[in-house]
Amino acid sequence: MKKVLSLALILIGITAHAQIDSVRHRIFLLGDAGDLVNGFHPVVDWLKKNVDWNDERNIAIYLGDNIYPYGLPTEGEPDYQVSKQIMDYEISLVKDKKAKAYFIPGNHDWWNGKIGGWQRVQNQVDYINGQQLSNVEAWPTNGCPGPITVEVDTQLVVVLADSQWFLYVHDKPGPGSNCQTKTLDEFTIELEEIINTHPNQLVMLAMHHPLYSEGVHGGAYTWKQHIFPFAEAVKGLYIPLPIIGSVYPLARGVFGTVQDFNHPVYRAMAKEIETVLRRHPNTMSVAGHDHSQQLLMKDSMPFIVSGAVAELTRVRRNNKNLLYADVNYGFSMVEVTKSGKVNTKFYNLTSPNLATPNYNREVMTIKQTVAPVYNDSIGPLPETVTVAANDKLEEGWLRNALVGRNYRKEWTQPVTVPVLDLTKEQGGMRPVRKGGGKQTKSLRLEDKNGKEWALRSIEKFPEAAIPADLRQTFAKDIVEQGVSASYPYASLSYSTFAEAAGVPLIRRKLVYVPNDPKLERFRSDFANVLAILEEREPANVKKTYNTDELVIRLAKDNDDHVDQRAVLKARLVD
Repeated sequence: MKKVLSLALILIGITAHAQIDSVRHRIFLLGDAGDLVNGFHPVVDWLKKNVDWNDERNIAIYLGDNIYPYGLPTEGEPDYQVSKQIMDYEISLVKDKKAKAYFIPGNHDWWNGKIGGWQRVQNQVDYINGQQLSNVEAWPTNGCPGPITVEVDTQLVVVLADSQWFLYVHDKPGPGSNCQTKTLDEFTIELEEIINTHPNQLVMLAMHHPLYSEGVHGGAYTWKQHIFPFAEAVKGLYIPLPIIGSVYPLARGVFGTVQDFNHPVYRAMAKEIETVLRRHPNTMSVAGHDHSQQLLMKDSMPFIVSGAVAELTRVRRNNKNLLYADVNYGFSMVEVTKSGKVNTKFYNLTSPNLATPNYNREVMTIKQTVAPVYNDSIGPLPETVTVAANDKLEEGWLRNALVGRNYRKEWTQPVTVPVLDLTKEQGGMRPVRKGGGKQTKSLRLEDKNGKEWALRSIEKFPEAAIPADLRQTFAKDIVEQGVSASYPYASLSYSTFAEAAGVPLIRRKLVYVPNDPKLERFRSDFANVLAILEEREPANVKKTYNTDELVIRLAKDNDDHVDQRAVLKARLVD
């Protein structure tokens, strides 16, 4: 009787645990889905048959290359209806259902990198969002890179990005656009800011290009490609060209195209993004691009490639970091339980149902961190301090000979400046987020009226702009000493010239940032820093326009025009 009772208690405990640790989220990763077979989409049809899309726990993410081969043309162009049919089939997965779907672009959605790709990717995003479905969204908009935050709940945050923006060499939204980020540096700073503000949630970065892959774009070339090089471009064209045929795979395997990991631009993008992800425990990267299913685990961080929804290419299997690979039409799914366990499951068209994946592995558990409590006090702040901008730029005969005297005296001369008191400045200010750029430390502040200000360090940190391989060499010292060629307080001269020229004034002043607990999580970066405090928008200007907004306004109304004299004055002052 005791044995029966013990067994019953064990079963009850197991059942209770299973109920407590039930599934909270299922994220279906559908990369490179942009093709139909005789008017049908086998993987989408499998998902419709085997997944309950009225279950609000289910999320589908289309990971780019949503329309082959060249994205969505403008309505009226020859391929528009065929491309639209592909898009409609993908949307139909969750249309009129409770589950959600998100779309991000890939290189083929940007006309496969051709001129005019920006228009094509905007066509796709506008078409999806133009359906006005509450559970279907395409991000980022306007051809911007992102990152876009989707706060699913207190356990999961999905970050959507357009990685093709970094690799696209033709016309795209740039410095004058209204994109939130306009450079890789700004993107990674914003990404880290998102992760920092969600320390106890799984942060899943979804973009088209993988950070690691053992597929074709990762350099997977076998003897077959060396002997039959034409078969790579034209299926079934097996013309043997030994030796000569090795030129293409060797060149691409070593140098890569811009769509391959070995290309310097791609590799730099991947390394910068990975560096940010590795600084935090609850992050993972999911992508498509290579037409296969892969799970890679590198230094305990999971990397998922799920690009086999509509296209297939080979995988190189001799890498110890590759835990699973499949070259069959299918997809991967990330399952998050209420206890914080994160499981990765892989399926293909032979999988009987959702309960029987071809591969299942727990890849991480969401860690809970304790937020620091900033309750210490530094007492009354002094009104001023005397400090140098950067005493490491002092003169020396070798430095002067190599780089020049420049403004070394100005950099090393101590100056007396007011101390920034966040409780009193502009009626009280609070730190909001880090700003873009890596050579100077930048912090965005908000005053009591909601007006935004920027705090920019005088000292520059050019190390971040140096390629990682050169940061421990003499190049680092040369670049750092090169900063002496710039005048540290140049921006403070602006107001006098702007006022004389009648240009709108940006108020700014030199301040010293003390080791103030009110800096909160930014304290380690901005304590004891000499900086410029400046407003982000002129105080006496009601409305400002960036370049893109101005172009649109000029196009809409012929009566609007730019005051050329005012522009000239502003440029001369600048």
